[in-house]
Amino acid sequence: MSKIFSVTLGSDKRLNIIDVVSGRIMNNIQITGRLINGPIVVGDKCTIVTDNNGNRRGYVHDLPSGRLSQTYQV
Repeated sequence: MSKIFSVTLGSDKRLNIIDVVSGRIMNNIQITGRLINGPIVVGDKCTIVTDNNGNRRGYVHDLPSGRLSQTYQV
């Protein structure tokens, strides 16, 4: 059986990675700047976009590890 994950706001600067079946928090993602888009979960990836003093950047994280796998300028 494949795992299904969700990502929710834990606080202003943290996202929680949750195992949907068990409801357990598996890990977290630290946010730099203000969250302006996301989290969007597709398969085993999560994307977010933040604004840090006018500098908008997108981030792609692996689930459930939370490891940063890619960044891009928005």
